[in-house]
Amino acid sequence: MKPLKLTMHYFGPYEDTTIDFTRFDASPLYLIAGDTGSGKTTIFDAMCVALYGNASNERRSAEMFRSDFATPKQVTEVTFLFEHKGVTYQVYRRPRQVLTMTRGKGEKQYDPKVSLVYPVGAENPRELTKITEVNQFVQDLLGVNASQFRQLIILPQGEVQRFLMADSKTKEEILTTLFQTQLYTNWVTKLDERAKSMRDQTQDITSQLKVLMGQVDGVSDQLELDQWQVAVGDLLTEKKAELRAVTEQVTTAQKAADQLQAQLTAERRLAEDHAALVSCETQQVELKERAPQIKRLADENEETAWAQQHQTAYHEWQAGTTKLADLTKQQAACEQKQAAVKVRVQELTQVAERLKEQEPAVQERQRQVANIREKLPLFEEVAALSKRLEKERRAQVEQERTVSDQTSALTKLQAELDRVDQELQAAPDLTQVAVTIATRVQQVVRWQQVVTALGEQAKELANQEQALRDLNAQLAEAKKTAQAAQADLKEKKKARLAAMIATLASELEEGEACPICGSTTHPHVATAVQTGQEVTEVTLDAAQAKVTKAETTLATLTTRQANQDSQLEKGRATFQDELATLCQAVASPAGDLEAATAAVAEAVAALDRDRQELQNAQAKETENQQRQVSLTKQIQAGQAKYQELQAAVNEGRLNVNQTQTELVNKQGQLPAELPDLASAERWLKEEEQALADFASQQTQNQDALSRAQTQLTQLTTTSQQLADSAKATAAEVDQRKRELTAALAERQAAWEVFERALARVPELAARQREVNDYRQRLASLADQRQRLVEQIAGRPKPDVEKTAGQLKKAQVKLDQLKGAVIEQGNALTRIKEIKQQVEKKAAKQGDTERQLRELSSLCALLKGQGGTQLGLQRYVQRHYFTEVLAVANQWLAKLTHGRYQMHLDGEADFKGRQNKNGLEIYADDDYAGKARKVQSLSGGESFLTALALALALGEVVQRHHGGVEIEALFVDEGFGSLDQDALGEALDTLQSLDGNRMIGIISHVTELEEQIPDQLQVIAENGRSKVKYHLATD
Repeated sequence: MKPLKLTMHYFGPYEDTTIDFTRFDASPLYLIAGDTGSGKTTIFDAMCVALYGNASNERRSAEMFRSDFATPKQVTEVTFLFEHKGVTYQVYRRPRQVLTMTRGKGEKQYDPKVSLVYPVGAENPRELTKITEVNQFVQDLLGVNASQFRQLIILPQGEVQRFLMADSKTKEEILTTLFQTQLYTNWVTKLDERAKSMRDQTQDITSQLKVLMGQVDGVSDQLELDQWQVAVGDLLTEKKAELRAVTEQVTTAQKAADQLQAQLTAERRLAEDHAALVSCETQQVELKERAPQIKRLADENEETAWAQQHQTAYHEWQAGTTKLADLTKQQAACEQKQAAVKVRVQELTQVAERLKEQEPAVQERQRQVANIREKLPLFEEVAALSKRLEKERRAQVEQERTVSDQTSALTKLQAELDRVDQELQAAPDLTQVAVTIATRVQQVVRWQQVVTALGEQAKELANQEQALRDLNAQLAEAKKTAQAAQADLKEKKKARLAAMIATLASELEEGEACPICGSTTHPHVATAVQTGQEVTEVTLDAAQAKVTKAETTLATLTTRQANQDSQLEKGRATFQDELATLCQAVASPAGDLEAATAAVAEAVAALDRDRQELQNAQAKETENQQRQVSLTKQIQAGQAKYQELQAAVNEGRLNVNQTQTELVNKQGQLPAELPDLASAERWLKEEEQALADFASQQTQNQDALSRAQTQLTQLTTTSQQLADSAKATAAEVDQRKRELTAALAERQAAWEVFERALARVPELAARQREVNDYRQRLASLADQRQRLVEQIAGRPKPDVEKTAGQLKKAQVKLDQLKGAVIEQGNALTRIKEIKQQVEKKAAKQGDTERQLRELSSLCALLKGQGGTQLGLQRYVQRHYFTEVLAVANQWLAKLTHGRYQMHLDGEADFKGRQNKNGLEIYADDDYAGKARKVQSLSGGESFLTALALALALGEVVQRHHGGVEIEALFVDEGFGSLDQDALGEALDTLQSLDGNRMIGIISHVTELEEQIPDQLQVIAENGRSKVKYHLATD
């Protein structure tokens, strides 16, 4: 911070005063002189009020600086213009005060007001108007708060030695800001937070271990971890043995169930054979009971068949008798029709013979039709069983497919769970990765800040180089102006001298001694040269003023040029040093800002990629953990569902076997050529239609034949009667009758029996089929009984219900055992999983506890809890302060002629002195040959020591660019404690500073006024003060 201008209105003794510090740019040291109480210190109070809102002395507030002579209409305010790091700032403050109201009458208290404008002179400067905002901005800008500003830049009365005498804790607060060592404390804080997080993590793992250990039944969770692991191992061995035993029981039970299933199937077949045998024998008894009836029916059929053989003769006889009387009448017609009727009779007779030949086959077909129709209910049962079997088979296939799908799904889920477990086990420690990335983030942010700062420095250097070129041009022009002014002055002096000589010469007389050469003779008297303009004293004074002004301007420009050149060189050196540090840090070519910027950008990109990968890995880990829990639940639910499905499959298989056995038995009772109900119904329909057609055809043919024969007989009879008269016809009728009578006699049957038999002829076929069916059924039952007896082979009827009950009990036991196997297997798997999780978490806890011990030790060491009681921040500050003392000792050697040298307390153990360790200063007294505490120094010695320390602080802080640039130092009093020699040494030392430091001394010591030519004199008159500049160039 470099002061430029300070304007005060009704501030302390100043009514309307502006102090222009730029007038002292050419002088590294100037004096602010004035009587005691004139208001010298008030100048710096106004600077502090403008910057921070309070004075350089904490005992006085800003409101206390309102001028006593100010009226309620006159505003107390201060405006401070300063430069910092090449940027100009203007800050305005109006303290709280009572003023006349701008509207209305009366007075009121106005609140404080502030305004900060920067960069001054820019097209669009920024303005801050909030008090807290401005205060924070100034503190951040200058890098020090108000108290530190007073100690480092303005050293008020009585406080010159305050920093020197301060304890380590007070020095630590100031050095923290100067060298930005808060970073190290932040590091320790972050490490503390990380240690706390690791302790919490250890406690969480312990809690998780307790929960996991408590999930194993049969093992106490109160055991120590190693004891618990041994107990769980023993439990696993026991569970494995139990599982093997139950598995063996399952195998035995499965064999027993299979044997009972086979036994049940055989017994069911045997029971069915016994039932079929009983049914067969029952039917045989029923048939035997019908035997007499069937015998009578067979006899009648035989008699009917015999009557049927004589049926034609009987009908002819009857027809001849009936028609004998009509033969004569019909002779003519009969003769005409006789030929046709004979042909017809022959044809019908042939048809009748063919139909007669077909009667055995038709009778067989009738028997078969009756047999098949009798079995239609069996066909319906077979069809129903087939449908039921097909449905049960489809259901069984679907159930087995579902079981297979469930098995595949469980296998896939287990494989997925194994994969997730492997990924979780193989995953890196993301917490450590996150810590590493966080460290890299801080590093990259610092690099980005350095790149931004370097870019601004590069622009500032370019501006300074341009300003230096402009200044060099002004300097060259000033040199020409000064040379021209000097040449003009020289010519005017010559002209003035020539005129004066000519005047003197004109007054000389012969014999009078010349005032120049002393000659009494004057052969060549000087005459005035006519130049057109008389050179007077006024002309010479004006020329001299031009020369003085030109030389002053030249000196000012020369000083500014030297200052700017020095500042530019320092800026370049600082820029190159910081650039070299950055390039080394980012591994880019030295001195190449663009390459370093690109390297930082690449580091940012790489960091972003790593952060994204970390986020992806964290998300993946969370997803895997959730997936692990979900898969475990799915597998458990899937195993339960598998057991239900397997039980359903077993039940389905049993149903299919039962239905298939019943179907096979029923199908065995059906003809092979008619496998189902539909084919049987079609066959019956076709056969019955064919039989009906045959019967109809036979009846029709028989009727037609009878009619034709009757007609032929009638025609023949008529023809014979007509030819032979009634004799022939009668003889024929008698002949027929004799034939019938002979036949009856031969059979020994009466006419009534014959006629009854003839009446039964139409039913003969059906009656014959009934007899045939009876005989076939009887034969079939005999065959069936023989077969069943052979199949039964003397075995008693089994107790199927008992065997089925045994099978059901065996299957229930088998299912229970299988359930026990699954349950014990799941329990065993769960115990293994818990044991693995416990081992994994125990290993993780061990690693975490080891890291925590190491981190806790490191934190304790960095917080100064070790033997030396030095924390990391104070250790670093001690390093910086050692460098400060090395520079301060160079100044102190000049100020004390090598008598004093400062060093830090070198005790190895600071235990019990937490606030007084590491930064305590001792002074080595060369005269006494021993070290002294700085508190034992005299007033003058302590002032010189503090002055050397303040100068060194400014130099070292700027060297390290710790955020603070001290371009001005103001010392308020303190020189009165020095003797003449010490005062001279102090002033010589201060005057030897380079032009980049402005040192202002506030003092009323007369010797200082004599030895410091550049002065700001404060003059007090009647309670009001004003300033006056006194410069060496004036």
